[in-house]
Amino acid sequence: MEFYTIESHSNFLFIGHPALSAQELFNHLKKYGILVRYFNMSRIDNFLRVSIGTDVEMNEFLRIMKKIIIEMKISFLKTNWSARPSFQRLYNSP
Repeated sequence: MEFYTIESHSNFLFIGHPALSAQELFNHLKKYGILVRYFNMSRIDNFLRVSIGTDVEMNEFLRIMKKIIIEMKISFLKTNWSARPSFQRLYNSP
């Protein structure tokens, strides 16, 4: 899914995405009932704080995150057809 993380020695991760804003992801996750932390502060405003849960909770998080990325990809392609090749390169994973 192309996410990057900051090294963590705790029960949470800071995750970011090279093409999607953390605030936008936060809003989409919230619509699906997935609660993560978003901080509108310099240096971390491009990250979400994701607490590590049970296997069931993390699998649901991943399932919803994949769904959101697909929805955002479709929306982006509909509004930015000329940018399609570069966007596809970012999302070449299944």
